[in-house]
Amino acid sequence: MDGDDRIMELRDALDVQQQGLEAAWAAVGPVTATHESGAVTVTLDAEGDVAAVTLSHGWQRHHHPEHLARAVTTVHGEAVGMRAVQALERWAADETVRRPRPVPLAPEPPGDEAAPVDFEAFLDLVDDCLADALDRLPDRVVARAYATSAGGHVQACVRAGGAVLEALDLDRRWLDRAPGFSIGREIAEAVRGAARASRELIDGRAVA
Repeated sequence: MDGDDRIMELRDALDVQQQGLEAAWAAVGPVTATHESGAVTVTLDAEGDVAAVTLSHGWQRHHHPEHLARAVTTVHGEAVGMRAVQALERWAADETVRRPRPVPLAPEPPGDEAAPVDFEAFLDLVDDCLADALDRLPDRVVARAYATSAGGHVQACVRAGGAVLEALDLDRRWLDRAPGFSIGREIAEAVRGAARASRELIDGRAVA
């Protein structure tokens, strides 16, 4: 097997695995996690964004207002974990036979014949490119992104495209008087906004 064939075989194997993972994540629907107290519930939509944060009536009996932010971040993390487990379970159980997707056509090289491929040199180049990308990616993944709810009472801080809800800053005076549905709505709004900002950082569309 020459270098070209080995490269194509590797590419095809990786593409089939990627198709399986994409299908597994696409099949995951909304997930819901609830705090052990029963007072805080977080629902993620099929894309993994926060669809709703729900506080039960009388949530203050279970969580001091100063501790509500920690409860929400904890439950959000549980929901993210549940979603990942569902995707991995689907991927592991998937027995679908997939074929590699076609490779986009590239312009023909000049001359009668293409230059022979040095497979080892190609792998070294791929390794160098991956190492360079991985060196730069963590800065974007761990970079914090912030957003504030339209009402101005909640600020969310997230990382990793919204997968990690690191902190919530809640207006304590507002928290003492606002109804639970308003609190949940503003929390969800701030987290979604921060998640969008975080994805832009990772994609390189914004500066951390």
